[in-house]
Amino acid sequence: MKNKKKNFCVWALFAALAASALLTLAGCEDPLNETGNGNTPQDNDYAIEFSSHAVSPTRGVLDISWEPAAGASSYTVKYGQTKDEEAAVELGPALIDGENRKASLPDGAAVPFGDEVYVWVISDNGVTYRDHAAVHFTERDLANIGKDPALPLTAAYKLSRDLDLADYVDEDEDTGTGGWIPLGKYDFQFADSVTAPVSDEDKAEIFSGTLDGNDRTIRSLALSQYGTPFIGLFGAIAGAAGSPAVIKNLTIELAAAGAAPGETNNLMLDSPDRQYAGVLAGYMQDVTITNVAVKGGLKITRSNDEKSSPPQIGGLAGWAYASGSVEVKDCVSEVTMDVTADSAVDAGGLFGSLASASAGTADVTDCAYSGNITVDSESYVYAGGIAGYFQRGNTLSDAINVTRTHVQDTTINVTSISSEVGGLFGYTNGNLSYCSFNGSIDVTDTATTGASNYVGGIVGTTGTTVSSKIEKCWTKGDGIKINAGKNTYAGGIAGLAAVENCFTTFKNIEAESSGIACIGGINGSVSGGFTINKCYSNCESIIANTSGDSYARVGGITGTCASNKDTQITNNFVYSGTIISVIQTGSHTKQANRISGSGNADLLPQSNYSASTVTVKKGSSLDNAVEETITVGGLNGSTRETDADADFYTTTLGWSSDVWDFTSLPPVLKPAN
Repeated sequence: MKNKKKNFCVWALFAALAASALLTLAGCEDPLNETGNGNTPQDNDYAIEFSSHAVSPTRGVLDISWEPAAGASSYTVKYGQTKDEEAAVELGPALIDGENRKASLPDGAAVPFGDEVYVWVISDNGVTYRDHAAVHFTERDLANIGKDPALPLTAAYKLSRDLDLADYVDEDEDTGTGGWIPLGKYDFQFADSVTAPVSDEDKAEIFSGTLDGNDRTIRSLALSQYGTPFIGLFGAIAGAAGSPAVIKNLTIELAAAGAAPGETNNLMLDSPDRQYAGVLAGYMQDVTITNVAVKGGLKITRSNDEKSSPPQIGGLAGWAYASGSVEVKDCVSEVTMDVTADSAVDAGGLFGSLASASAGTADVTDCAYSGNITVDSESYVYAGGIAGYFQRGNTLSDAINVTRTHVQDTTINVTSISSEVGGLFGYTNGNLSYCSFNGSIDVTDTATTGASNYVGGIVGTTGTTVSSKIEKCWTKGDGIKINAGKNTYAGGIAGLAAVENCFTTFKNIEAESSGIACIGGINGSVSGGFTINKCYSNCESIIANTSGDSYARVGGITGTCASNKDTQITNNFVYSGTIISVIQTGSHTKQANRISGSGNADLLPQSNYSASTVTVKKGSSLDNAVEETITVGGLNGSTRETDADADFYTTTLGWSSDVWDFTSLPPVLKPAN
C-alpha cells in the first residue's frame, strides 16, 4: 500500500509539470511582466512604453503610449496597484488619445515615487495587453523644481532612480551655447554684503527644502553661464538658522567639459561682479550637506577689464556661509579644476570660500578630495584641497572645525602674484584635527613686490589668530616646490600656524626665492604666541635658495622662530637622513639649523631633538654647498645617536600613547575616537 501511494504522488507531480509546460507552450502564462519596465505582450502586435511625471514633491503618475493593434479603432485603459484586473479603475475617455495611442493617468492616481502601477490596454477587437512600471521622479521633474507650482523650492524631494541630464541642455540666446539652468536663484545686489542673511523676499526664489538622492546618481550635468552669478545644479541653496536646507545621499557627475571657453563645464566668467561656481551649488547658506559626492572636470576662465571681485570656485559649492550653521559630513569631491583668471581667485576641492557670521558655526567632518587643482592668476590666490578661504566671523574658538577630512592623490599647482596655498586650506582661522594631505604642491609667484606667500601641507596660514590650532594632522607625498619673486614662508604642515601632534613625511620641501625664504619641516614660521609642540619631520630634503641680497632661514622644524617668550617650539623630533640646506648668494649670514633656521636661542627650549645623521649644508649653490659641523643646543636642539624609540617619545618628549601609536616607527596618529 505504501508503494502505491508513493507511485501515485510521483505520477501526480509529473502530471502537474506537464500541464504547466503545455500551458507555457500554448502562451497561457501570466502576461504581466514581473521584471519591471520590459514588454511581455500577449501577442506580438503590441508594445507599451511608460514614462512618469510628478504631481507633487513626493508622488507621480504614469504616462503611457502603445503601438497600434491590427484592426483596432478604439482602446480602453485600466490601471491599478495590483494584478487584479477586476479591481482596476477604468480611465475616462477624455484622458485617452486613441488616435495617437497615448494616455496620462489622472492626478488622483498618483502614487509615491518608486511604487508600481499595473496597466491594461484593451482594444475594441478584444486583444488585451498588460504590463506594469514604477513611477519615478524624472529629469523633467528635477528641471521643473521652482518652475512648476506643484514642485516648490521649499519642499522635500527624494529620488527613486538615477537621472541623466544629457537632454536637459537649454540654448543660450546670447552666447549660442547651452547648459543646465540652475535650480533656485539669488537676486543678489553686489552693493550689499555677500555675508548678509538672505532676505525673505530673496528666499522665495532660493531652494530652501530637502533633496534626498536616495543613494542615486545625477549624470551628465552641463554647467554654463546660466544662473550667473550663481552656477551649479542649484544656483542658490539657503535655509535659516535652526532650519537648514538639506542635501543628502547624492552623487553628481559632470558631463565632459567643452573644448573652448564658454562651452558647457568650460565656463567663461566675464562679469565685473563676483561669481560663484560649484557642481552642487554656486551659493549656500545655512545648509546641512551629508553623503554627497561630486565628480568630473571644470575649466574656468575669468576675464574682465575691471579685474575685480574674485570668483569663488569649488567642487561642491563656490561659496558657503553660516549665518546660523553649515554642516558638511561624509562628502567627497573628485572634481579636477583648471582656472585661468585676470583677477584674484578663491578655489578649493569642496568650496571656493566658506565663512561664518558673528553667531554662526561651520563644521566639515569625514570629507575627502582627490584630483588636481590648477590656478593661473594675475592677482592674489587662495587655494586648498578643501577650500581656498575658510574664515570664522567671531571670536568663538570652536566656531569652525574640520575633522577627519583628507586630501589624497592630489596636485595643487598655483601661479599668481601672491598666494596662500595649503593641502586643505589656503587660509583658515578655524581648527583642524585628524586631517591629512597626500600629494604635491607647486607654487610660482610672478611678482617681486606685494604680499608674502604662505604655503603649507595642511594650511597656508591661520593668520594671527592664536586661538586657531592645527593638531593631529599629517602630510606625505612628493611635497612642496616654490619658485617665488618675494618673501615666502612654507612648511610641511603650515606656512604659519599653531601646530601640535602633527608629522610630515614629505619627500622634499624646497623654495627658490628672490625675496626672504623661511622654510621648515613643520612650519615656515612660528611667531606671535604660536607654538609647535610634539611634532616630527621625516623628509629627504628641506631647501631654501635665495638670489640677490635676500636671505634664507631653514630648519628641520621651522624656518624661523620669532623672539617672543610666548612663541614656543617644544618636544619635537627631526628624523635621520634629512638634509637641511640654505643656498644664498647675498651678504647675509646663511642660517640653517636642525630645529629652527633662526630665532632667539635663549627663548628656544632645549626639549627638541634630531638624529645625529641629520645634515645641514650651506653654500652659494647646491653644487658647492658644504656640510656644517653641528653645535648641539640652541637652534640645533639636542642630538640623539639614533631615531627616537617609543620610550624616548613618551618619557623624554612627553608624547601621549593615547594620541600616538608606537607599534612601528616612525609613529603614526591613532584614529580619532
